Amino acid sequence: MGKKEKKLIPDNISDVREVDEDSGLRKFRGSITPWGEIKSFKETFNFLLRHAAMHGVAYINAFKIVEPDYETRLNAMSKFWGDQMKYTWDKKNDPIGAIKHFEERYDIPPFLEKGLYRSACFVDQGDELMLMPGYIWYATNDRIEKEIHRCDLDIIGPDACDLSNGGGCWFCRGIADVDFNNMLSQRKGCGDPYCHAHHETYAKYGENPAHKSGHDWEMWGPGFAPQREHDQHPHKAECDYLNTGEFVTPLGSRFTAGDMYQLCTKMPMNYSGNAVGAMRALTKEEDLPKIYAIVNAMFDTAGKMQFAEWNTRKAAREWLGVPNDVSDGRVLGGYISMIMQARSVAWSFVEFSEERTIVECDATTLAMFGQFPEFYESYRAYFDGMAKTLVDTQWVVKLDKNAPEGKVRYVIEKGLYGYRREKPGYTFEKKTCEEV
Repeated sequence: MGKKEKKLIPDNISDVREVDEDSGLRKFRGSITPWGEIKSFKETFNFLLRHAAMHGVAYINAFKIVEPDYETRLNAMSKFWGDQMKYTWDKKNDPIGAIKHFEERYDIPPFLEKGLYRSACFVDQGDELMLMPGYIWYATNDRIEKEIHRCDLDIIGPDACDLSNGGGCWFCRGIADVDFNNMLSQRKGCGDPYCHAHHETYAKYGENPAHKSGHDWEMWGPGFAPQREHDQHPHKAECDYLNTGEFVTPLGSRFTAGDMYQLCTKMPMNYSGNAVGAMRALTKEEDLPKIYAIVNAMFDTAGKMQFAEWNTRKAAREWLGVPNDVSDGRVLGGYISMIMQARSVAWSFVEFSEERTIVECDATTLAMFGQFPEFYESYRAYFDGMAKTLVDTQWVVKLDKNAPEGKVRYVIEKGLYGYRREKPGYTFEKKTCEEV
């Protein structure tokens, strides 16, 4: 091969455990299907973001049925996210060591004990982690300005932008340890390739008058200081590190592309998680089954529609490299495996046959450190919907109730689904996951 390589402990299913000696970069394959189709690192990264976006669409749309009022809904989601961030990024107590790790890993000098330069290091990387390329072109301890040129989460809609501007800003507040206006301006949203974000401290500028509603998620409008004109920098189609292999923070801390991917797998599902947490907070315990029924109906529909047109079904099979003679649960099992690889969830095939495919996943990672066990059932409904169009309507997806502790198993096999009234003179065959 011409180069010496060092073996490392694998970070995820796609890590080939090698570091190139010349560049010091960790080598990632990307992802691979059961039929040997290898996807590039960049393609896998984009797949992860769009999967998280689709998952967020389904949860937030279900929440729109549960709570039609936008203000109530956004307040609940922003509060849930904000409370998590206030706990995690509490500089005085540092309950899980997040601040200490940040200061060490990001090479924060001791004299920068507080201020917006601290948050600039983190928020710039956060955007890049979510494949939002752009530039920080002004940064001091009192003011930051940044432009962003792409967003893979735009299909969620304005809820995602408001969430990022609301509860999401609290990790910046914790890292900076100062009060500031967190504003978005010069942005149409939802597909507009240009977004302008800036922070300005209360200490120097005061509270921005555009913040009239009192909601964190409605801090819009221009800042106090003059803004640069639109398009002073060339448009960036993608993040540089996807090609250079390395991301450098404003203070010079370096992360390989593999580091960035590993950090990203923990982030984009937050939009689904915020909706789950908010629905819990607004719902009485006895009413939760009704809420979950709405969520399941949304995910079942989303799954069916994903491959409902023959051309999308054909494209998915070609993308996976499925042989022409395979038309059973293995097709869906292969697709599920790509989702788990992209999300860096430990997984395996317990069974992979014409009759039945069983995908076993790590329960904790699948539910974002175990925070959202609701994901198990919503994924089941999502996959069950997919089965009907990616394979055919004979196939169902069930959760194996006898899965080992700490594991979730999705069982793909032929069976009946939905409500079936017994017909005179006819008895439906009954089969459950307990028989697996």
